[in-house]
Amino acid sequence: MRATALCSAFAAIACGSNEAPETRTVESAPVSMQRPMGPPLDASGQPIRSIAEASGCASYRELKDVYGFCLVQWAGRGQGDRSASEMCGGAGSWERECRIAWVTSRSVEDSVWETAELLKACPADAGDCRFEVLDMRPDPDVGKQVQLCFENAGSFSGDCIAHSLERWVRTVPSAEEVARVAQLNVAPDRIGQYIAAIKVCYGTIDACVGTPEVKAECASRIGELERKENICQRMLQSPATPQVPMGP
Repeated sequence: MRATALCSAFAAIACGSNEAPETRTVESAPVSMQRPMGPPLDASGQPIRSIAEASGCASYRELKDVYGFCLVQWAGRGQGDRSASEMCGGAGSWERECRIAWVTSRSVEDSVWETAELLKACPADAGDCRFEVLDMRPDPDVGKQVQLCFENAGSFSGDCIAHSLERWVRTVPSAEEVARVAQLNVAPDRIGQYIAAIKVCYGTIDACVGTPEVKAECASRIGELERKENICQRMLQSPATPQVPMGP
């Protein structure tokens, strides 16, 4: 039955016939010497692809929420040289999460992205996003770091500053360095308590120093710190050990 069906379908081949098939000449299409146009190329000669194509999210383009969520997942991989606006601009209601994912995945120390670019890429109301950036790549100058925290971390600036000072006191700063930081006009309450901790735990300074506000906070903290036997042990732990800031 199968042979009969095939013969019926392809009768022109003359199934079962011993006659030689008719020879036909097929004209070839003229050969074009031009290469296919292909996709547009960038300055380096590489194909220019949309972020949807590059990310693999193109198939979800018509499903806006799914497409936006897909871009969030792609942004969190830390891949590519697209800016946050280029990658997340089409994410719709997911743009905020996309930007945070983009920033977080690029905040590691060996990232090619500058700290200023990462801070700018965070959503306008996301102080926690900027806090994470500054915490992952702190400025080596604690004074500058404290200022950056104050200017960028919003409601998280207190925690950001506390983390900065935690790292700083573990370096056992000199009396000159302590005096310099004690003159900062940002967060005198935070700075004062850490100056007090340096006096109690290290003895680097003989008395509270700094601006009037810093000195007043320092003086109010000394008695409390002297009664807390474990506070100095905590301060001397490795900076790599997860810590909880001393608190307000």
